[in-house]
Amino acid sequence: MKPGRRNNFVADGLLDIFCAVSLKTRVIKNGFSVAAVTAFASLTALSSLTARADDFQFTVERKKVDAVNAKPTSEGSAANRSETWHYQVSLRNTGFKPQPALQAKYIVFVERQQLGKKVGTETLDRVTGTADLPATPTGGTAQFSTKDVVLKESGLVGDFIYANGGRIHAKDAIHGVWIKLFDGTKEVGQYINPTTLATKQKF
Repeated sequence: MKPGRRNNFVADGLLDIFCAVSLKTRVIKNGFSVAAVTAFASLTALSSLTARADDFQFTVERKKVDAVNAKPTSEGSAANRSETWHYQVSLRNTGFKPQPALQAKYIVFVERQQLGKKVGTETLDRVTGTADLPATPTGGTAQFSTKDVVLKESGLVGDFIYANGGRIHAKDAIHGVWIKLFDGTKEVGQYINPTTLATKQKF
């Protein structure tokens, strides 16, 4: 759809987002897990399972890998920018026993917006993956990175609008990450940030 003229359009840049989350769980005598949580995240150790997941410390950081700017060709065309992000995940064994090899399964939730589309037409992508974690001794750390996610931003150049009232500025955004740990086929823990994902999405 051909854009029409408007006034005072300034495209916003993508904001660098950094999220560092660290939390720890321990298992008490009655078999239930108790979590100490920092920065709107949760890790739940399931003590009834076979893995010795009685004492983990998670650090999860969202990191920017790359950024690309594309120059617009003329007024009324789109100025485009993209950034590549992923999560860096570290799992440290702070217990008194070695931990067995585990498998992490994760979902990164990404909202997608499109230039010229009306508000309310956003879509939510689910970027899924797995990572095999080695056995860790006491004090040892296992690490992995999620798949790279490309976030796009675009905006009309000049004083233009869309006749249908569609977006003149569109920007993708990461909404969060959900990680589950498995010992074989048994789930032994999970990490969610933000925790509201558990009530709105399915793993």
